[in-house]
Amino acid sequence: MAQMDLNRGLRVLEGRARVLKLLLIAYIALTAFTASSLSSAMLMGIDLEDFEHPLILSSALAIFLVIALFIACVVTFCLWSYRAHANLVAAGFEDLEFTPAASVYWYFVPVALLFNPYRAMRELWNTSHRARVEDTGPGDIRVKIWWGLWLVGGAITRLSNSSDFHGPSDLIGFSLLAGAALILLIIVGEITRAQTETLSASQVFA
Repeated sequence: MAQMDLNRGLRVLEGRARVLKLLLIAYIALTAFTASSLSSAMLMGIDLEDFEHPLILSSALAIFLVIALFIACVVTFCLWSYRAHANLVAAGFEDLEFTPAASVYWYFVPVALLFNPYRAMRELWNTSHRARVEDTGPGDIRVKIWWGLWLVGGAITRLSNSSDFHGPSDLIGFSLLAGAALILLIIVGEITRAQTETLSASQVFA
């Protein structure tokens, strides 16, 4: 029964990974378009508050779509992360520091959201690749890069003045978040592949 649950969990993980990848690709592409449009407007000296200008209007609409895609990515990522951690539990890994629920809710806890989500992702990466659970090593460098881009990009977008929504600081913040999304796209694929290929019945009864 445990193995049946694991097999089902792996199928669910693959499905969620596919959806998440599509959303991340759309988010990255639309962010690149928005950044290009705003950069062109700034170079051409166009007033970024002139919403009657076609370039500014299209950029503003694109930004709203970027925000919508960002929210969709966050929700889908949380579902994927929960399932990936749950698969480790179903595979028989014990003494994990983070439960499936904890891998999600730490993103919404003040202060702790600065480091616990990274630690949960590092544990997920290491364990999915059959590393020692108690290993406190740095894990894959891509996990570090992803988290660094996420923190810096998020900080810049939050600190940016709302009246300067189309300003350079927002442009930098969104670009960094797009970079984080690109690295996350790779991480999601690697972890999903690792779990599919390495989690086996022997781990359930270890």
